[in-house]
Amino acid sequence: MSEALDFFLTEERVCDVLNNPDEGIDYAFMLEKSDWDVLLAAWDSRSNSWKSCVTYLAGFRHLSANKAIVMKAIEDQEEDIFEEGLLALYQAIAAEIDETGTVAVNLSSDEKAVAIVQLHNASEAFKTYPEYEELVVLLRD
Repeated sequence: MSEALDFFLTEERVCDVLNNPDEGIDYAFMLEKSDWDVLLAAWDSRSNSWKSCVTYLAGFRHLSANKAIVMKAIEDQEEDIFEEGLLALYQAIAAEIDETGTVAVNLSSDEKAVAIVQLHNASEAFKTYPEYEELVVLLRD
């Protein structure tokens, strides 16, 4: 098991992200496709706190790396999880557009529809974030 995957599978470490975000972001960039698949397979057996922390860190990667985890979070029924997923989706898309001028991996129409439904289901507090409106625009394009 890679050091990065071990970090992500150890809840205490990955959820310490608020105290030390740089470490988690560094590890997110070290994850291979197979590591993301392991995290996805572990998803249903993990705590909401773990899901939220993993999703937060996934948002620092482009959709080519993190799309499955981000969509899994967006599909979650827990408001905190799907809102973190929406923020991660926004972050991933916005960062890639800023860096490259485009997004290499697009969402399918079904994935966009799920994200739009969850935007409507989001809390009123979430809807006050500037990322909310910007994500609405990005998903309509």
